Amino acid sequence: MSVYQGVITAFFWLSMDPTVLRGILRDAEKEAILLQPVPSELQVSPGVSIAIGRPNIPLGRIGPVQVSWNPERFSLTFEGPLQKIVEILSRLEESFEKNGYSLRDIVHYYELNLRDKKKTDDFIGAIQGKIKFEDLDLALFSLSLSNRPAPIGEYFYEWLHVTLTPDVNSPRKWVIVQLVKRSKKIEDMVNFVNEIDNFIESVLKSLKR
Repeated sequence: MSVYQGVITAFFWLSMDPTVLRGILRDAEKEAILLQPVPSELQVSPGVSIAIGRPNIPLGRIGPVQVSWNPERFSLTFEGPLQKIVEILSRLEESFEKNGYSLRDIVHYYELNLRDKKKTDDFIGAIQGKIKFEDLDLALFSLSLSNRPAPIGEYFYEWLHVTLTPDVNSPRKWVIVQLVKRSKKIEDMVNFVNEIDNFIESVLKSLKR
């Protein structure tokens, strides 16, 4: 099974106190290494300050997974190996409940973002054999697939978008996989990640039929 690196973000309806989030992480994961807040502004003269750093506030690290909070987007982000992230997410709901919060009530939706490489067997040859451009010196180079016409309206929370692009240094052996997946339920996201390798393999195999 491939080990994919990616990001899963929980978008909240309203803001959360980073100190509270650190406590919830500690309750969920005893191995969590919590990070202290860093100044977000630098005073350059009396009454004058400038913003420094990125808007994300680092909360901690759980093994190889970095956890941060974005107070502008109300988003809790987990970055690292996807399988490790979903293991954390599976325990996170209970920890929120223990601290008096229901994830089902306070989270708007979850979003997975993946960009990783996968070894394949002549991906570029497979897609270029699917569509021919007569009288033009052109051929397919990458492939973009989605489960809905656009990520708007009723389709926003169901959106799944996959882009497959050959590695230009080895176009017949390696493909760059970019994937965006949204879900309103944490268990749906966990189940998708647990089957993500099979999903990507199915897409690649279908190109060879």
